[in-house]
Amino acid sequence: MSRPPLRIEDVPGCLRSLRAEAGDPSYAEIARRVTAQRSGHGGVVSRATVYDCFREGRRRFDVALVIGIVRALVTEPTVRSWVSALAVLGQRTAAAALVDVTATVPPATAPFVGRTHELTRLARPSSAHWIHAMPGAGKSTLARQAARNAIAAGAVEGAIIADLRGHSPAGPPVDPDAVTRAALRLLGEKSNGLSASAARRMLRSRLQSSRTMLVLDDAASLEQVRSILPLPSGVSVIVTSRVVPAESRFQPLPLALFAPYESLALLDAMAGRDAIAQDPASAEVLLELMGHQPLAVSITAARVAARDTWTLADHVELARARRAGVHLDEPITRSLDLTYQLLPDTAQRLLRALAHHPVALLDRDSIDAVAGDLAPETDAALDVLETHSLIARAASGRIHMHELIRVYAADVGLEIDSPSERQAAADRLRRSVVDRAWSAHRTRSRSRRAVGRAPRAAVRDAGLSEVEAEEFLAGSLDLLLHIALTADRHGDGGVDGGGRGDGGVEGDIAIVNLIAETIDDALHRAGRGEDAVTLFREALRVARLRTDAEGELRALVDLGATLTLMGRAAEAEAVLSSIDEEAEGWWSEAPLAHNARGTSRLLQGRFDEARSALEAGLAAASRLGDRWREGLLWNSIALLHLHTGDLAACRIALERSIDISTECGDLSAAARGRVNLAKLLHDQGDHAAAETEARTALSEMEALGYVPGIAVAYSNLSAAVCALGRFAESATLAERGRAVARDAGMRQTELELLRTSGRSRLREGRVDDARGAFELARDLADALGDRLAAAACAEDLGDCAHAAGDRAEARRRWEQAVEGYRAVSSPDAADVEGKLAALLGRRGGGDEAALAVPSPDGVGREKPGR
Repeated sequence: MSRPPLRIEDVPGCLRSLRAEAGDPSYAEIARRVTAQRSGHGGVVSRATVYDCFREGRRRFDVALVIGIVRALVTEPTVRSWVSALAVLGQRTAAAALVDVTATVPPATAPFVGRTHELTRLARPSSAHWIHAMPGAGKSTLARQAARNAIAAGAVEGAIIADLRGHSPAGPPVDPDAVTRAALRLLGEKSNGLSASAARRMLRSRLQSSRTMLVLDDAASLEQVRSILPLPSGVSVIVTSRVVPAESRFQPLPLALFAPYESLALLDAMAGRDAIAQDPASAEVLLELMGHQPLAVSITAARVAARDTWTLADHVELARARRAGVHLDEPITRSLDLTYQLLPDTAQRLLRALAHHPVALLDRDSIDAVAGDLAPETDAALDVLETHSLIARAASGRIHMHELIRVYAADVGLEIDSPSERQAAADRLRRSVVDRAWSAHRTRSRSRRAVGRAPRAAVRDAGLSEVEAEEFLAGSLDLLLHIALTADRHGDGGVDGGGRGDGGVEGDIAIVNLIAETIDDALHRAGRGEDAVTLFREALRVARLRTDAEGELRALVDLGATLTLMGRAAEAEAVLSSIDEEAEGWWSEAPLAHNARGTSRLLQGRFDEARSALEAGLAAASRLGDRWREGLLWNSIALLHLHTGDLAACRIALERSIDISTECGDLSAAARGRVNLAKLLHDQGDHAAAETEARTALSEMEALGYVPGIAVAYSNLSAAVCALGRFAESATLAERGRAVARDAGMRQTELELLRTSGRSRLREGRVDDARGAFELARDLADALGDRLAAAACAEDLGDCAHAAGDRAEARRRWEQAVEGYRAVSSPDAADVEGKLAALLGRRGGGDEAALAVPSPDGVGREKPGR
């Protein structure tokens, strides 16, 4: 049975539904039934009178007649519900006619700060603006300030401000016709006898001739505004609304929240500068907790001013406690309530559902997973939420929800949605993410001829294409990390063999392991080494807690390989040495594990052990038929030859690595081979070719977004440029690369870039700057346990001492370098021995030209990944 109307304009449509349900009696028959009800006391009701009640667009009705029509169509219980609904509508209609329209701009009740750009736009003469933003953004405050400024500047003679009550506890949205006629009265005009359209035309004309600004505050809709001012051109008008305008005749002005400096200015103006000066750090944190929403900032500033015995740190603790308890200040909650109540049920449900998740990280598939049975209506619900300024949507499809709105919606959700409903949504999201992570892993493995890992729980193949797989991994790393690192903490991190969420039963495969086993390469490529270490340590902890032997094996391999890539060889060796080669799944992990072992030992100068590990890895990859990992292992073998000085063997291994990577379609691995080729050319003395190769590799790495390759390409390029005598340019390139390496946690590459920077500065004659760079590099080498690099840094510091004329320090440093090089069987020891011989010969009167300018050696040896 059709429900009674919720709005007066819904009456005709609801009556038509009742008529259809009653079998579509004719209007004449309905008129006859209504006349019969009256039994001669109300006269005959005509067919035309009845038909008029069914016409769309009617906003005024004879309530007794409408009730008579309903009684003629349905049973008495439905009639009673209509009587109640129409009584409420009658009250709302009467209330809508009561309007607040004034020709006086009220004085500011609080300091006005910021909004300079917005006020400049609003100052344009005879322009129509529509300010829209989330609740509490300061729309009304800005509109009133713009009116004050316009009057003060003489741009207008005065202003009329009308509260349209679009989202107001004072009553329902106002009747537009009542606003029009009230504004005309303030302009000295009588509108009695004028039709609504004539009154609107008169209002526009009088606003123009009197040079009066019209401020329509808190509009419920574009329809409401059009019913007051259909043609805003030529009139100074400002509309404020939570609703995004769909009208080209208004200039939309989306109002952002406060910038941090504006929030600070308001806190300063209301609470005083002394409070901020005593604890500026707490002031910054407090305003950040308010999300820089003007309403929240003003409430907080007033509280700070009123509680002068509280410190700002006390206010921070209060704000954090409220946020943790999903509680907002009452004015903020009330403001958001007014918008929430206007939303249709599907939009309310979606808002509540999304609020319990990291909204900004959710892509469209994730939103649909959270929505559940609402998924078919998600687009429409998101449109509504965006229209009411509760979310903002990016071109990527992701959405942004202000933290205060999220907290409000989560609080409402706790009251309305059952815990089991919220848990089901979280389970759907995790399942969606796990399924897509494994689908992306399979797709990438197939595309590059790698033998990828097999999932250890039932997962659904999402059927991602190569492009979709890359886009998912590149765009969803934060979401993957969030779910992996939080699922187990809530006691719901398990997925059993049937793919069912199971709260962490021992023996199940934890969510953190399922995700960690798919995204190691994506994290490495994005230069997120520290995030990878955190993830794999957690995966290792959980696997051991659940006695998940294969999960432990995979986590150890991933953690060891990550630490190796970051240059933390000693840590990597400790992790990798704890691997149980008897564990289930070892043979599929052997190429990765051996590659990481070989590389970590290479970094420590243990060349023979490195060679054994890398050869074992190559054999394991060959047994598996994994061409992709064969290519990576040949890259590592090339670097081993580079370190031991066998440049011919290095060239052969490097070319083989590039060929295999190209064959497998892995552009980043092929580009990485070219990065290392630049290093080889440099070591062979062909610095011009090395520069060309390094620039090409850098361009390719940047296009691919492969952060480790970018850092190492910078390292090799800066070394080649230094060798060509362009020292200032080399130092600049080295600093750029160092920033990339530092952000990615690539400490070994950062060390090499420090050395290049130091050598460039030394060649410029900036000995103190060079020494500082070399000392930083030496400290880093010691921290990493890199004996080869430590020896190289000792040589560098000896070069600095010699350039400064300190023969004793030069000799001491070079002797340290020789000892270090010999300890790792490095051929570089011979070069330093030559420097020492020349130094001793100089003491005896020999030629000192051999030591006048130290010769830079190449840096930027990329540590091979997998």
